[in-house]
Amino acid sequence: MMKGQRGGNPEFFAGGATGSSYLPGEVAQDELETAARFMRTTRALIADAILIRDARLTPREWSLMLGEFVSAYIRPEGAIDEQVRDRFLEAIEAIGDSN
Repeated sequence: MMKGQRGGNPEFFAGGATGSSYLPGEVAQDELETAARFMRTTRALIADAILIRDARLTPREWSLMLGEFVSAYIRPEGAIDEQVRDRFLEAIEAIGDSN
């Protein structure tokens, strides 16, 4: 397996035909489940962003889709964060109601 160097100079690895290079991130054994969940969420977020990138929608449809997007990926940690998220969702909804 690829493994980065601890405390030293990072070692990058070549990534296929594209010529990109990657720096592996080390994860402790007890953090593997959290890291896997993070990667699944990241992949889903990127896939959803790619899907909506070329969408041609009405303001109302954009409002609904963006509201779902925010609700899916923004997880408030406390009451204040939840209030901020809810205000953001209200603003997105208002865009859809402007027609």
